[in-house]
Amino acid sequence: MMNKPSCLIDSKYLMTLTRVAKHRSVTVAAESLFMTQPAVSQHIKKIESVIGAEIFDRKESFDLTDHGRIMLEHAEKTLKMNENLFEQLRNINLSGRISIALEDTLCSSFINNIVSELKKHSYDNLTVNIFNVNQSSSIDDYDLIFSTERLPKGRGSSQHIYTSKYIMAKKRGGSSHVSKVVFCGTLKKNLIVEFLQKENITISDGCIWLATGSASMMENELLSSDTIVICPKWSLLDTECERKPLRQPINLYAWSRDDAIAQIVSCKLARRLREFGNPHDVKNDISYDDLDS
Repeated sequence: MMNKPSCLIDSKYLMTLTRVAKHRSVTVAAESLFMTQPAVSQHIKKIESVIGAEIFDRKESFDLTDHGRIMLEHAEKTLKMNENLFEQLRNINLSGRISIALEDTLCSSFINNIVSELKKHSYDNLTVNIFNVNQSSSIDDYDLIFSTERLPKGRGSSQHIYTSKYIMAKKRGGSSHVSKVVFCGTLKKNLIVEFLQKENITISDGCIWLATGSASMMENELLSSDTIVICPKWSLLDTECERKPLRQPINLYAWSRDDAIAQIVSCKLARRLREFGNPHDVKNDISYDDLDS
């Protein structure tokens, strides 16, 4: 029969219990906790002293006893509750602060729409970071990440928020002579070649091929009259140019650290981005027949 507990059990003892139960070894548990074996054994004995029963069968490879199984279940719940407690306290201390990472394929007005929507929901202290499309962004560094690659859920949530199309663009009134093709790094060169062939566009000998994820670079390249740019529609929303939609779709995903931000993204921000981007679907559509050489 269990004795009436005379005191509370320290959380560090509960952590030790979960590690010993996981590894079924005091030695391995001690190594994982950076503790000595006697210290680990002492923690287990402290728990057993409080509940008045053994929690491990030391004769059977450290299998849990009936008391041990109940104790482990409550230990895991308690540690999880403690983790959630400090996470909520952290969120209170950081209320209104949010660190965002955005892929560099997004143009400035697209980014501004994201920032404006978040500010509507009391996130006034924003840190915005831009990362290259060919580089990964660590979920440990940010509260919210926008990317064309779906990030692992990890400790947060990942969701699809927007689908757009690629476009083929050139300077308005540009030359029929194409000597440079700039394309988004989310596409392969062989696919770009297929696009151009379907549009009956002839590329000059010695044509320069440039892959980039930077929306600002793609915009600057359109200053040249002999350049074609193939990129997501959202990369050139701010740019006055001739453009032709392609059938190739591209998705935008958002990873959120906590549920409150995820709710804003799914309910408010996704709708705003669709409303902002859709008017450009047919505007300034062109025929590329005049580019044949």
